[in-house]
Amino acid sequence: MNRIISIPVTVIIIATSLTFFSCSSDKDDDTPSSSSAGGDQSSSSVEGSSSSVGASSSSSVGGQGSSSSSSFKGYTDIFIDERDNKAYEWVEIGMQTWMAENLNYDVPDNTTDVCFDNNSSTCASQVQLKHRGICPSGWHIPSNEDWDKLSRYADGTSGTSSLYDSPTAGKHLKAKIGWNHNGNGEDTYGFSALPGVFGYSDGDFYDVGYFGRWWSANENYSNYAYSRVMYYYYESAYWGFNLKTYLFSVRCVKN
Repeated sequence: MNRIISIPVTVIIIATSLTFFSCSSDKDDDTPSSSSAGGDQSSSSVEGSSSSVGASSSSSVGGQGSSSSSSFKGYTDIFIDERDNKAYEWVEIGMQTWMAENLNYDVPDNTTDVCFDNNSSTCASQVQLKHRGICPSGWHIPSNEDWDKLSRYADGTSGTSSLYDSPTAGKHLKAKIGWNHNGNGEDTYGFSALPGVFGYSDGDFYDVGYFGRWWSANENYSNYAYSRVMYYYYESAYWGFNLKTYLFSVRCVKN
Protein backbone atom coordinates (compact mmCIF):
# COMPACT_ATOMS: atom_id res chain seq x y z
CA MET A 1 0.00 0.00 0.00
CA ASN A 2 2.77 2.26 -0.79
CA ARG A 3 3.10 4.60 -3.68
CA ILE A 4 6.64 4.34 -4.79
CA ILE A 5 9.19 6.60 -6.30
CA SER A 6 12.66 5.38 -6.81
CA ILE A 7 14.49 8.63 -6.67
CA PRO A 8 16.54 10.13 -3.94
CA VAL A 9 14.83 12.35 -1.59
CA THR A 10 15.70 15.00 0.48
CA VAL A 11 18.35 17.02 2.04
CA ILE A 12 17.60 20.59 1.90
CA ILE A 13 20.85 21.18 0.28
CA ILE A 14 20.42 24.90 0.17
CA ALA A 15 18.25 25.53 3.17
CA THR A 16 19.66 27.10 6.29
CA SER A 17 17.39 24.99 8.44
CA LEU A 18 17.41 21.37 7.42
CA THR A 19 15.45 19.33 9.82
CA PHE A 20 14.25 15.83 9.18
CA PHE A 21 11.75 14.13 11.35
CA SER A 22 10.56 10.64 11.45
CA CYS A 23 6.79 10.38 11.71
CA SER A 24 6.65 8.85 8.57
CA SER A 25 5.02 8.36 5.46
CA ASP A 26 6.47 6.10 2.99
CA LYS A 27 4.03 5.42 0.45
CA ASP A 28 6.92 3.42 0.13
CA ASP A 29 6.73 4.95 -3.07
CA ASP A 30 6.86 8.57 -3.63
CA THR A 31 6.38 8.58 -7.30
CA PRO A 32 3.62 10.77 -8.58
CA SER A 33 0.35 8.93 -8.65
CA SER A 34 -1.63 8.90 -11.84
CA SER A 35 -4.81 9.10 -9.85
CA SER A 36 -6.02 12.21 -8.12
CA ALA A 37 -7.11 12.48 -4.55
CA GLY A 38 -7.98 9.12 -3.28
CA GLY A 39 -7.06 6.36 -0.95
CA ASP A 40 -8.25 5.68 2.54
CA GLN A 41 -6.89 8.00 5.12
CA SER A 42 -7.00 7.51 8.83
CA SER A 43 -8.90 10.12 10.75
CA SER A 44 -6.41 10.01 13.58
CA SER A 45 -3.65 12.58 13.80
CA VAL A 46 0.01 11.76 14.41
CA GLU A 47 0.61 15.10 15.95
CA GLY A 48 -1.36 16.30 18.87
CA SER A 49 -0.01 19.49 20.24
CA SER A 50 -1.75 21.23 23.10
CA SER A 51 -3.50 23.70 20.84
CA SER A 52 -5.65 22.14 18.13
CA VAL A 53 -2.74 20.35 16.53
CA GLY A 54 -3.49 18.63 13.30
CA ALA A 55 -6.62 20.69 12.82
CA SER A 56 -7.06 22.12 9.40
CA SER A 57 -7.79 25.75 8.75
CA SER A 58 -11.42 26.66 9.26
CA SER A 59 -11.59 28.61 6.05
CA SER A 60 -11.38 27.11 2.62
CA VAL A 61 -8.44 27.97 0.39
CA GLY A 62 -9.54 26.02 -2.63
CA GLY A 63 -10.15 27.98 -5.77
CA GLN A 64 -8.54 31.18 -4.53
CA GLY A 65 -5.13 30.58 -6.01
CA SER A 66 -4.21 31.94 -9.39
CA SER A 67 -1.90 29.71 -11.37
CA SER A 68 -1.12 32.61 -13.66
CA SER A 69 0.19 34.95 -10.98
CA SER A 70 3.91 34.27 -10.97
CA SER A 71 4.96 37.24 -8.85
CA PHE A 72 2.46 37.10 -5.97
CA LYS A 73 3.72 36.64 -2.44
CA GLY A 74 1.50 36.93 0.59
CA TYR A 75 2.24 38.92 3.71
CA THR A 76 5.33 37.62 5.48
CA ASP A 77 7.11 38.20 8.77
CA ILE A 78 9.41 36.57 11.31
CA PHE A 79 8.62 34.82 14.58
CA ILE A 80 10.88 33.39 17.28
CA ASP A 81 10.59 29.85 18.60
CA GLU A 82 10.85 30.46 22.35
CA ARG A 83 12.18 26.95 22.95
CA ASP A 84 15.56 27.63 21.34
CA ASN A 85 15.30 31.26 20.09
CA LYS A 86 15.50 30.25 16.43
CA ALA A 87 13.89 32.71 14.04
CA TYR A 88 11.54 31.51 11.28
CA GLU A 89 9.99 33.36 8.38
CA TRP A 90 6.28 32.78 7.84
CA VAL A 91 4.00 33.63 4.96
CA GLU A 92 0.25 33.94 4.45
CA ILE A 93 -0.99 31.79 1.57
CA GLY A 94 -4.71 32.12 1.02
CA MET A 95 -6.37 31.80 4.42
CA GLN A 96 -3.48 29.81 5.91
CA THR A 97 -0.24 30.90 7.56
CA TRP A 98 2.73 28.64 6.86
CA MET A 99 6.35 28.59 7.90
CA ALA A 100 8.34 29.71 4.86
CA GLU A 101 11.13 27.32 5.82
CA ASN A 102 11.44 23.90 7.41
CA LEU A 103 11.40 23.38 11.16
CA ASN A 104 14.90 23.03 12.63
CA TYR A 105 14.39 21.90 16.20
CA ASP A 106 16.51 19.53 18.29
CA VAL A 107 14.10 17.36 20.27
CA PRO A 108 15.30 17.32 23.91
CA ASP A 109 16.60 14.00 25.19
CA ASN A 110 16.10 12.40 21.80
CA THR A 111 18.93 9.91 21.28
CA THR A 112 17.80 9.21 17.71
CA ASP A 113 18.66 12.68 16.40
CA VAL A 114 20.64 12.42 13.20
CA CYS A 115 22.68 15.06 11.37
CA PHE A 116 23.30 14.88 7.65
CA ASP A 117 27.04 14.87 6.94
CA ASN A 118 27.57 15.20 10.71
CA ASN A 119 26.70 18.87 10.35
CA SER A 120 24.96 20.26 13.43
CA SER A 121 23.06 22.77 11.27
CA THR A 122 21.33 19.96 9.38
CA CYS A 123 20.25 17.76 12.25
CA ALA A 124 17.22 15.57 11.72
CA SER A 125 15.12 14.72 14.71
CA GLN A 126 13.17 11.52 14.67
CA VAL A 127 9.59 12.36 15.48
CA GLN A 128 7.57 9.44 16.71
CA LEU A 129 4.39 9.46 18.75
CA LYS A 130 6.22 10.66 21.85
CA HIS A 131 7.25 13.80 19.94
CA ARG A 132 3.81 14.84 18.74
CA GLY A 133 4.13 18.47 19.72
CA ILE A 134 7.24 19.14 17.66
CA CYS A 135 6.01 22.46 16.23
CA PRO A 136 6.25 25.66 18.30
CA SER A 137 3.31 26.70 20.45
CA GLY A 138 0.48 27.99 18.25
CA TRP A 139 1.62 25.91 15.27
CA HIS A 140 1.09 22.30 14.21
CA ILE A 141 2.19 19.66 11.75
CA PRO A 142 -0.19 20.02 8.79
CA SER A 143 -3.00 17.54 8.40
CA ASN A 144 -3.83 16.06 5.00
CA GLU A 145 -6.59 18.66 4.74
CA ASP A 146 -4.12 21.47 5.42
CA TRP A 147 -1.91 20.23 2.60
CA ASP A 148 -4.91 19.82 0.31
CA LYS A 149 -5.94 23.44 0.87
CA LEU A 150 -2.43 24.66 0.16
CA SER A 151 -2.22 22.66 -3.07
CA ARG A 152 -5.64 23.81 -4.26
CA TYR A 153 -4.84 27.44 -3.56
CA ALA A 154 -1.53 27.09 -5.40
CA ASP A 155 -3.01 25.43 -8.49
CA GLY A 156 -6.18 27.55 -8.54
CA THR A 157 -8.67 24.69 -8.24
CA SER A 158 -11.55 24.08 -5.86
CA GLY A 159 -12.83 20.98 -4.15
CA THR A 160 -12.89 19.18 -0.84
CA SER A 161 -11.90 15.62 -1.64
CA SER A 162 -8.90 14.25 0.20
CA LEU A 163 -6.27 13.06 -0.44
CA TYR A 164 -5.49 15.46 -3.29
CA ASP A 165 -2.73 15.03 -5.88
CA SER A 166 -2.15 18.36 -7.60
CA PRO A 167 -0.65 18.29 -11.10
CA THR A 168 0.82 21.79 -10.86
CA ALA A 169 1.08 22.93 -7.20
CA GLY A 170 4.71 21.89 -7.02
CA LYS A 171 5.63 24.42 -9.69
CA HIS A 172 4.22 27.24 -7.56
CA LEU A 173 5.51 25.97 -4.21
CA LYS A 174 9.08 24.92 -5.06
CA ALA A 175 11.90 27.41 -4.50
CA LYS A 176 13.51 29.13 -7.47
CA ILE A 177 16.89 27.57 -6.67
CA GLY A 178 18.18 24.44 -4.94
CA TRP A 179 16.67 21.62 -6.98
CA ASN A 180 18.84 19.31 -9.08
CA HIS A 181 18.92 19.50 -12.88
CA ASN A 182 17.15 22.84 -12.96
CA GLY A 183 14.05 21.31 -11.43
CA ASN A 184 13.30 24.58 -9.65
CA GLY A 185 9.86 26.11 -9.25
CA GLU A 186 8.43 29.61 -9.47
CA ASP A 187 7.91 30.09 -5.72
CA THR A 188 4.76 32.00 -6.55
CA TYR A 189 3.53 32.30 -2.96
CA GLY A 190 6.75 32.37 -0.93
CA PHE A 191 6.48 28.79 0.36
CA SER A 192 10.04 28.18 -0.87
CA ALA A 193 9.99 24.37 -0.83
CA LEU A 194 13.49 22.90 -1.06
CA PRO A 195 14.54 19.29 -1.58
CA GLY A 196 15.40 17.68 1.72
CA VAL A 197 17.12 14.42 2.46
CA PHE A 198 15.28 11.17 2.89
CA GLY A 199 16.85 9.48 5.89
CA TYR A 200 16.78 6.39 8.03
CA SER A 201 17.20 6.36 11.79
CA ASP A 202 20.64 4.77 11.38
CA GLY A 203 21.93 7.98 9.80
CA ASP A 204 21.84 7.00 6.13
CA PHE A 205 20.46 9.69 3.79
CA TYR A 206 19.36 9.52 0.18
CA ASP A 207 17.92 11.53 -2.70
CA VAL A 208 19.80 14.74 -2.02
CA GLY A 209 18.48 17.52 -4.24
CA TYR A 210 15.80 15.42 -5.95
CA PHE A 211 12.86 15.10 -3.58
CA GLY A 212 11.16 17.18 -0.95
CA ARG A 213 9.12 15.17 1.58
CA TRP A 214 7.17 16.71 4.44
CA TRP A 215 5.21 14.94 7.15
CA SER A 216 1.45 15.11 7.52
CA ALA A 217 -0.18 14.72 10.94
CA ASN A 218 -2.42 11.89 9.74
CA GLU A 219 -1.59 8.27 10.41
CA ASN A 220 -2.08 5.36 8.07
CA TYR A 221 -2.44 2.33 10.31
CA SER A 222 -0.21 2.20 13.38
CA ASN A 223 3.21 2.17 11.74
CA TYR A 224 2.71 4.60 8.86
CA ALA A 225 1.90 8.26 8.39
CA TYR A 226 1.11 10.42 5.37
CA SER A 227 3.42 12.90 3.69
CA ARG A 228 3.47 15.43 0.85
CA VAL A 229 6.04 15.02 -1.87
CA MET A 230 7.56 17.20 -4.57
CA TYR A 231 10.07 15.97 -7.12
CA TYR A 232 12.60 17.90 -9.19
CA TYR A 233 11.33 16.53 -12.49
CA TYR A 234 7.61 17.23 -12.02
CA GLU A 235 5.38 20.23 -11.39
CA SER A 236 3.08 18.20 -9.16
CA ALA A 237 2.64 17.94 -5.40
CA TYR A 238 1.30 14.59 -4.32
CA TRP A 239 0.70 12.50 -1.22
CA GLY A 240 2.46 9.41 0.04
CA PHE A 241 2.67 7.34 3.18
CA ASN A 242 5.74 5.93 4.83
CA LEU A 243 7.05 4.21 7.90
CA LYS A 244 7.14 6.55 10.86
CA THR A 245 10.80 5.75 11.44
CA TYR A 246 11.83 7.52 8.23
CA LEU A 247 13.32 11.00 8.48
CA PHE A 248 11.43 13.68 6.56
CA SER A 249 11.19 17.44 6.81
CA VAL A 250 8.53 19.21 8.86
CA ARG A 251 6.80 22.41 7.74
CA CYS A 252 4.50 23.86 10.42
CA VAL A 253 1.22 25.68 9.79
CA LYS A 254 -0.38 28.13 12.21
CA ASN A 255 -3.36 27.01 14.32
